[in-house]
Amino acid sequence: MKKMLLALGCPLFFSFSVLWAQSSSPPTHLSITQLNESTNKITWVDDTTTSGETYNVYLSQNPITDIHANDVVKIGRKVEEGSGVFMHTCYTPSDQGTVGYYYAVTSLDADGLENTAIIAGQNASQTAADSKTIAVGNIALIKSPVVIDGNLEEFKTNANPFVIDGRRREEGSAVWNWLEGVQNWTGDSDLSANVYVMMDAKNMYFGFEVFDDQMVQNFSGFGTWNGDAPEVNIGLYSLNNLDERHPANYQRGKEPDYQFRLSIGDEVWMHVPWPGYANEGPPNHNIEYAEIVTLPFISQDGYFMEVRIPFDSLATDPEMLNHPGGPDSTFHPEDGMLIPIDFTLNDADDPAVNYEGNFYYYWGDTSSFRPFVSPKWWSWTLLGDFKTITSIADESQSVLSEQFSLKQNYPNPFNPLTVIEYRLQYSGKVELNVYNLLGQRVAQLVNAKQVAGNYRVSFDGSGLTTGIYFYVLNTAKQRIVRKMTLLR
Repeated sequence: MKKMLLALGCPLFFSFSVLWAQSSSPPTHLSITQLNESTNKITWVDDTTTSGETYNVYLSQNPITDIHANDVVKIGRKVEEGSGVFMHTCYTPSDQGTVGYYYAVTSLDADGLENTAIIAGQNASQTAADSKTIAVGNIALIKSPVVIDGNLEEFKTNANPFVIDGRRREEGSAVWNWLEGVQNWTGDSDLSANVYVMMDAKNMYFGFEVFDDQMVQNFSGFGTWNGDAPEVNIGLYSLNNLDERHPANYQRGKEPDYQFRLSIGDEVWMHVPWPGYANEGPPNHNIEYAEIVTLPFISQDGYFMEVRIPFDSLATDPEMLNHPGGPDSTFHPEDGMLIPIDFTLNDADDPAVNYEGNFYYYWGDTSSFRPFVSPKWWSWTLLGDFKTITSIADESQSVLSEQFSLKQNYPNPFNPLTVIEYRLQYSGKVELNVYNLLGQRVAQLVNAKQVAGNYRVSFDGSGLTTGIYFYVLNTAKQRIVRKMTLLR
C-alpha cells in the first residue's frame, strides 16, 4: 500500500529540483508556535543576501531531511519575501487524533529556482508539534456504481461526511451564515446535515442526511432556495495548489465549476453562469439525466437524499455545448486530487414565507463569503480512499475500525432473540431504539452515557408481531439506521 500523509489543504506532489546550487540561501531561525491545539504558526528569518525570493513550506510526521521524500507534503507555496510566517491548521480527511508534525521551509530565487537544502535547526524543525486534527469530509473514490434508492449505507461505509451544524462552527472547521438572522436557527434539529460525496470512473454521487424539524417545498422551478433544499458547489478539476483557485467568476472548459440546486421534490437544477457573471446569470436548467431520490426519516424530522450525476452527461449537456467558454471537459477522477467543493443548506419552516436562512460549509477565511456567489470562497478536499491509512508509520491499521458503526443484527431474520453490535467513536450520550414501519418506538435498548468502544446488546422481540423493524443508533454527533425482520 502506498504511503500517504493525511494533511489537507495542499496537493501531494514531488518536484524534481535542479542539482546545482541556487542563488538564494535557506531561511534561518525556524520556529513553531502552537496557537491552539490544532493550529501552528511557522516563522522564519528571510535570506538577507538576495531580494525577490519566496518561500515554500513543507510538512511531515517525521523529521524532514529531504523534501522529495514520500512522506513530505508541500503546504505553503511561494510565501512572499518579508512575511516570514505561515499558519497551518491540521485539517485531515478523517479524525487522526493528536499527530506530531515536523516542518521545513525552503527558499526560491526571483526566477523560481528552489534551494532544497535542509539544515536541521535552521530551516527544519527538530521536535514535533503535537496537534489535534480536525476531521473534514473527503470524496471517496469507489469502484462499483451506487444504487440510488435513498439508503445511505454505501456512503457511510466509504466516505467521511462533511458535517454542517452549529458545533462545527465552534471548532473552526465550518461556518453557518444565517442570512435572516441567527435567531431564526434554534439548533441542530432545526437544520443540520451530514453530507457524503463519492465518485467512480463515470459518476459522482451525493448523499444527504438532513435533520430538519419542518420540511417545506416552497419554490417553483429554479428557486429551490425558497424551500428546504441543499446545494452543491464543485469544481471538476484538480487544484494544482491553493494559490491557483478560481477568481470571482465561474469557469468552463478544462476546469469547469458547477452549482447544483437539489430539491426534496426530486429535481436537480444546474446553475452555470456565463463568463463575466459572478452568480446570477444564465443558463439554469433541470438536468433530466441526474438520478435523485428523497426519503423522509422514519423516527425523526428530516430526510435522506441520494443523487447520481454522470460525468459524460455533464460534458455533453446541450447548455454546455453552447455555453461561452465551453464545452466542458469530461472529468476523470484520480486518487489524490485536490477538489474545490462547498455546500449550502436552505431552510424554510413556514410555507407562507420564503427561505428563513441557510447554512454554508466553508471552513476557510470566514470574514466575507457566499459560496453560491463565487468559486473563490469554496472549500476544498481530497479525492481518494483514506480509511485504510492511519499514519505513515503504521499502514496496517484501519481507520474504519475506529469509526462510529452499527452492525447488522444477527441472526436476521430472528425469532424472537437477536444481537446488535455497535462501536462508538466518541464518548457521550447514546440511544439505541427500535421502531416499527409507522415510526413508533417499540423498544429502547440503550439510553445512557457510554465511553468510546465496542458494545453488544440483546433484543427480545417476544411482544412484537411479524414484520420489518428499524433499529436506530443516536449520539450527539452521529446517527445510523438499520433494518431487521422478525419472523414468527
